[in-house]
Amino acid sequence: MPGSSKQPATVPQSVADHSLARQPARELARLIRTRAVSPVEVLDAHLDVIARVNPKLNAIVTLAADAARDAARSAEDAVMKGDRSGRCMACQSRSRT
Repeated sequence: MPGSSKQPATVPQSVADHSLARQPARELARLIRTRAVSPVEVLDAHLDVIARVNPKLNAIVTLAADAARDAARSAEDAVMKGDRSGRCMACQSRSRT
């Protein structure tokens, strides 16, 4: 049926770039640092994937989307001010052992 494609109500299709949810953390950090994308955009992309996939997988027990959005907005404020030391850089590169 035309127009029957259902999008999650929380994230409009135009906001969430699905390719962001497929990027490695290091790339996301670079994109945020260079202001190519905002932390809120990255969060929206991931929340959109969760909304689409989790009903089938039932992998997310408790989704703290509001707290995540607050943190993403704080991170966005820090990035816009040029602050690289904040918690925002949750995607900071760390080597795994």
